[in-house]
Amino acid sequence: MNYYNIKYRHNPTQLIKLFIIRAFSPEDAEHIIMDRWDGHVLECEEIGHVISLELERLDKYCEKKDAEIDELNAEIELLQEVNQSTTANLVSELANIKDLQSNIEDLESSLVTARYYIYLSGMCGFLLGLACLFLVV
Repeated sequence: MNYYNIKYRHNPTQLIKLFIIRAFSPEDAEHIIMDRWDGHVLECEEIGHVISLELERLDKYCEKKDAEIDELNAEIELLQEVNQSTTANLVSELANIKDLQSNIEDLESSLVTARYYIYLSGMCGFLLGLACLFLVV
C-alpha cells in the first residue's frame, strides 16, 4: 500500500480540500474520495517518499529514546549498587550498635555488683567499729 496526496474540489462549496489516502493505486485513492463526497479530483500524487522520510525521522527519534533508556537503566543499576552497599553498611553499623548495647548492659551489671560489695564492706566495717567501741568501753 502507498500513500497518495489528493487535491479535491467539493462541488456544492467549491472548496479545495487536501487528503492523504492509503491505497493500492491512485485509482483506488480517487475512488475512496469520490465514494464519500460530491466533487472531482484535481490531482493525485504518490507521497511514498514523504512517508519514508517521516519513518526515518521516527527511527532516529526511537534510537535517541533507546539511548536515553539505556542511560536510565545504567543509572538504575548504579543506584541499586549504591543501595546495596548502603544497606550492607547500615547492617554492619546496626550489629556494632547491638554489641555496644550489650557491653553497656554488662557494665551496668558490673556497676551494680560493685556497689553491692562496697555497701557490704561498709556495713562490715561499721559493725567491726561498733564491736571495737563496745569492747573498749
